[in-house]
This record gives sequence, structure tokens and C-alpha cells, in this order.
Amino acid sequence: MITYVAIPYIKATADSSKLAQYKEWASLAVNTAEMLWSEGGQGKDKKAYVTEFLNHLFNHKKTVITPEQINILIESAVKEMKEALS
Repeated sequence: MITYVAIPYIKATADSSKLAQYKEWASLAVNTAEMLWSEGGQGKDKKAYVTEFLNHLFNHKKTVITPEQINILIESAVKEMKEALS
């Protein structure tokens, strides 16, 4: 459900090549967090790590994507990862 709402929202503010790049980096960051924190119950730490990473990556000089967009990218990447595992 979130993908159907989230991706059009982000597309409205980013062109398709940038969106693909944002999605790829979010996916890589989520997978990295999963490897760093392999034990359960550390969702807050994982999300904080990914949020900080993406915020620094894209917004270190000027704001390119908003915190809401970062959150949507993370949620979408997590959903895709869970679907791939099932």
C-alpha cells in the first residue's frame, strides 16, 4: 500500500533518474543496516542509521529530499526487502 502512495509522491518532486538513484541508495542503506544489526528488536537503531546516512548523502550541501521523503524511501525499501525474503 505504501508503495502506491509513496512513489507517486516522490515522483512529483524528483525526476525518474533521481528517483531511481534515491531508491537504490535507500535499498543499499537498509540492507547494510540489516547486516550491521542482525539481532531482532533493533528497528529504531536501524532506521536512525539509514535516515542519517540518506540525509547526509543527499542533503549535506542543500536540502534535496525532505525527511518525509526519506522516511517513505526507507519504508519502501524495507517492504521490498521483506517481499524478496518471503
